[in-house]
Amino acid sequence: APMVQINNDYYTVHKSLDCNEWQEVARIPGAGNTNQLMNYHIFDEDPYVGQSYYRLMQTDYDGNYEMFNIVGVFYDKPIALSINPNPVEDALTLYLSETLRGVTQVTIYNTKGQRIFNKGFIGDWKVIELDVAEYKKGYYILDVDHNRRKGSLKFIKE
Repeated sequence: APMVQINNDYYTVHKSLDCNEWQEVARIPGAGNTNQLMNYHIFDEDPYVGQSYYRLMQTDYDGNYEMFNIVGVFYDKPIALSINPNPVEDALTLYLSETLRGVTQVTIYNTKGQRIFNKGFIGDWKVIELDVAEYKKGYYILDVDHNRRKGSLKFIKE
């Protein structure tokens, strides 16, 4: 069935982390007056990571507007990690591709899959230093978990 647009000036798409503070993502011109089915597409070039919310608003030429249902979206972009230097000797320096806020869980496993280190780092983190002086020589897997987003890499202890 055709969708009727009357005095439709534009559509606005907003995004939010908390459904209180909204940021405009895109503004799309409306068709004014039409009874033709119109399809609109937008792409958020810079989505929030983790849980966020989107809403659509339609505004008429006279300034009256209508809000539509809020839609929740979860974007779980992997966390890029690097360790430098690798192999490591006494101190492991973990570099995160972005600043992680809140609780960042770091876990280290040995080659047998045994968890030998597990700690939550609270606050804003972009670089994390770990003391691995007591670790035996060999391969290890380091996992980072931040609000259900994950990152993982291997390192060698010399």
